[in-house]
Amino acid sequence: MTYTVDQLYSNCDELTNAKDKISEHPDKFQIIIDAAKNGQDPSVKKLASQLIGRFFKHFPSLHFQAFEAVFDLCEDDDVNIRKQSIRDLPNLCKDNKENTLRIADILAQLLQSDDPQEQNITANSLIAVITSDAPSAIKGIFQQMEIGDELVKERCFKFLSTKFKILGKEIITKEAEDVIIEYCKKFLESATGEEFKIIMQLLNNTHLPKTLMGQREIVKLIQKHADLDQPFDLHESNNYSLHMITLAVNAALPYLSSSVDSNAFMRYMCEQVLPHLEEMESLENGESVQVAILRQLAELATYTTNYEKVDESIESLFKKLLIYMPAPPTNGDLDTFPKQEFSFVECLLYAFHKLARFSPQFLTNDEERLKDFKLRLQYFARGLQGCIKKLNEKLSSDESLKKEKQPNELLQMTSNINTLIKDIFRSPPIYKANITLSWKDADATSNKTVVKTAPETNGTSVNRQKRHTPITFDSDSSPNKISRGNGKPTSSEQQKIYTPPSGKYSTKVSGYDGNRRPGRGSRPNVRGGKPSYRGSSRNWRF
Repeated sequence: MTYTVDQLYSNCDELTNAKDKISEHPDKFQIIIDAAKNGQDPSVKKLASQLIGRFFKHFPSLHFQAFEAVFDLCEDDDVNIRKQSIRDLPNLCKDNKENTLRIADILAQLLQSDDPQEQNITANSLIAVITSDAPSAIKGIFQQMEIGDELVKERCFKFLSTKFKILGKEIITKEAEDVIIEYCKKFLESATGEEFKIIMQLLNNTHLPKTLMGQREIVKLIQKHADLDQPFDLHESNNYSLHMITLAVNAALPYLSSSVDSNAFMRYMCEQVLPHLEEMESLENGESVQVAILRQLAELATYTTNYEKVDESIESLFKKLLIYMPAPPTNGDLDTFPKQEFSFVECLLYAFHKLARFSPQFLTNDEERLKDFKLRLQYFARGLQGCIKKLNEKLSSDESLKKEKQPNELLQMTSNINTLIKDIFRSPPIYKANITLSWKDADATSNKTVVKTAPETNGTSVNRQKRHTPITFDSDSSPNKISRGNGKPTSSEQQKIYTPPSGKYSTKVSGYDGNRRPGRGSRPNVRGGKPSYRGSSRNWRF
């Protein structure tokens, strides 16, 4: 039988004019379905697709055949027919919510098309389906991600990370958010680096982080993903362990507070990561990696409470401090200083200061240790005073420098160290000073991405222009060398802070290849052949 556009329009007019008695004319709707399946003219197929969507709700007995017909058109060789059928798919669940899940599932599969315009049309249809019934649609997308191939999963994650930004709370309701939370928890178990970031972004946009209990749950999920029970291996393939822990800590930090502690991360960083700090110099951008790790360590320390074996963490911090706070020279030359890594010392001393309050006897129980440490503090403070003096002189002589971030950050860094040293230099040492870490200005400290419940404060910022009185000095001589010997900040202060790669670190995840890019033709094949949208099982059929 030959199907024409005029014939379809005639059937359309008859069905429209039937009004309340439209369901009495299934034969007319059957002809439209048959035209979609067997029509030869592209215009006939496109029109049939539109009419199926228009009259679909009136003929429940023909739903299965109508679905089959539209799905066939989604695989048509003619790209224009495919695009039209994709546009019409949301109409099949507009008044039949029970179909939403399967339509969203099929549209999720269609995202793997290589045609950018076809991808965009598919995304718009998915948004229409989500707008109609968000919980079912989101469930359909995630279910397809569970069984689909890597390309489908990748495209769905991309869709979720970009398109959800334009949907408001009137569409993404609490019920829909619960579906997102449920599936995000599942996917976190095997997420790659990029997927992990998207999952955290999705979770952050739900109601979960709005409560204290939810914040704790998110942190626990991140800890589980980071696999903190496994030993740290700096030289693992693609630096997997390093990238995993840095990405996980970055994700957890916004959720930490005085009520959501960082103990698990802090213990892992001190006992597993910190001992390898010097080895990181051999990595690409090694020094920026070290600074990133130490800054994370310091920020974690802000939210640490007393925990089991905290003395082991303190010991690890103390050993590193001894490396970067050298003992005074035995030749009596106290005016020449070795390289001073102020950024390293600020982080380590801050973390030590935070943890040592839980075990104040760490220093006082060993007189030789305390005596040696005080000598180091005094010697380091001497060089610190010279640096503060020179920085203040430069800022006073050049007004333009006051507007630049680097000299002011370095001045606050040295002031922070000086404040912490004063606390520890007391007899006995005390751990009461509150400072703002040099890289975290007041706005950044208060502008967390998550609303906290009784957040812990970092205290007030140290006055950047204040001249500090030395702890103990015989003379007011300036050091001959500051930082690297030229009165300039070390490269640690100058370098851009290291950020971990998004995906390559997850090569250990089963089935994931950091360089994966499955080959695809110009369009996918829903029904059979390879690749099919639902694999060989073809369980998209109902």
